[in-house]
Amino acid sequence: MLTITVGGITYTSDVADTGGFDWTKLTIQDIMAPTGDLASISGTFQYPRDLPSKYPETETEMVISFSNGDVSDDDYIAEHTLFGGVVETVDVKLIGRNVTDISVDARDYTKWMDQKLVSGVFTESNGGAMVNSILSTFTTGFSNAGVTYTGDILPKVFNFVPVSEAIQEIADTCQCSWYVNADRVVHFLSFADADNAAPMSLYNVDTEMDVGNLQLTRTTENIQNGLIIKDFFLRSTNIFYEPGNHAFPVDDTGIDIDTQAAGKRVVLTYLPYDLDEFTFEVNETPGADTWVSKTPQWDSTANTIGVDDLNDNFVYVNPGHRSSNAFVRWGFDVAAGSDVRVSYRPLITGPFPEIAREPHSITEFARRESAGGRTSDGIYERLISFNDLEFTGTDPIQALIDFGSVLLSFHAWPHLEGTFETTSDKYHGWRAGQTFQMVSNAFDIYDLGQYVRSGRTVKQPITLWVKAVRIKPLAHDLLHYKITFTNRYRSI
Repeated sequence: MLTITVGGITYTSDVADTGGFDWTKLTIQDIMAPTGDLASISGTFQYPRDLPSKYPETETEMVISFSNGDVSDDDYIAEHTLFGGVVETVDVKLIGRNVTDISVDARDYTKWMDQKLVSGVFTESNGGAMVNSILSTFTTGFSNAGVTYTGDILPKVFNFVPVSEAIQEIADTCQCSWYVNADRVVHFLSFADADNAAPMSLYNVDTEMDVGNLQLTRTTENIQNGLIIKDFFLRSTNIFYEPGNHAFPVDDTGIDIDTQAAGKRVVLTYLPYDLDEFTFEVNETPGADTWVSKTPQWDSTANTIGVDDLNDNFVYVNPGHRSSNAFVRWGFDVAAGSDVRVSYRPLITGPFPEIAREPHSITEFARRESAGGRTSDGIYERLISFNDLEFTGTDPIQALIDFGSVLLSFHAWPHLEGTFETTSDKYHGWRAGQTFQMVSNAFDIYDLGQYVRSGRTVKQPITLWVKAVRIKPLAHDLLHYKITFTNRYRSI
């Protein structure tokens, strides 16, 4: 049975004589992305029996749930949510004196998640904590129960961006996936921790009779088995000293503040990685060992020098932008001729003109290209710049290499994509992001990479991801699924 709730009003699809939404006109589109899920439905309403009491309103919540049969039935499907989101559009068409046709379009909960814009400096030590900070500060009504990732992350600065965009940037940095489920629970987890088994674990095309209308495409249009890796950011292993990287405190020289914006700002050579090892000292008697320390904190205001309620006990580290230098500003007064000095562990750009390759893919495509008599090395190169990605941990270079290997694992082999259809009486609960395997001797479907790596001896099923699911009811207790699948989890 389908149950549709809009703005707290429940419409049950198997009650035909009360007026309301028509389950045969329901469509749900679930895609493998944090945003973009859609639902639409229409129905006939009568005045005054149904209207205005059941008139749906925009910006109200729509929840669509489904269950099948009695709990004692062999094919019983427990009630679960198919869609949860926000009504965006209501179309009304008068079709009779007292009869109205109403159509409703809704989109997923990121509509509400993005009501506020994210701004400020976020210095949480791990990706999950940073996501939780954003959720608690800029959203209401969302649970963080699905935020499980605890890997390291560098500080981030957001300049009035939607919440979903900020979380996506964190996910890209941490190599994580995230989504909001139909119960407004935010999930943020590493790819390795994702457990999204599809209702059908193995689709054997040669023998499976409960799945039909299979269509698939293989393409090498964007094949890439060699990566030329350009710039990226990493945490320096050494402390940097301003000015000129002097070795404080052996060298007692400092910056003459009279040369730096009227003594209220010092421009930094690098962006500090964090403030844990950041020191700022003032000496009002140059030449004497009279340095006084000030406590640093991240600056969340505009580039304004010496104003904005500055505390005399603090200095404010402004991260600037990628195109401009970070700087330290303060509001306290110092004597003319005073010096300041700063030390910190910087976030630096690592020029890394390196090539990473997938040798088995190169061997396979060299074999194919040479079959017609053309001599080929089978290499297809791609240039990647990591200007917007940051690698942390004890070995950032290895983290970069591992990330390159992940890219190659997705792009070094032919892209397989297609669709098939099934119903809920055999396989129910299809959702975007789930995984399953496919194999066929008749259509030569298998894991090509594994086959080549094994010496071309054993053909194993290929792992696929559900890219999108289109759901339409065939009856109030039977759903039809059209599944779009791919062997590439991400489009990077």
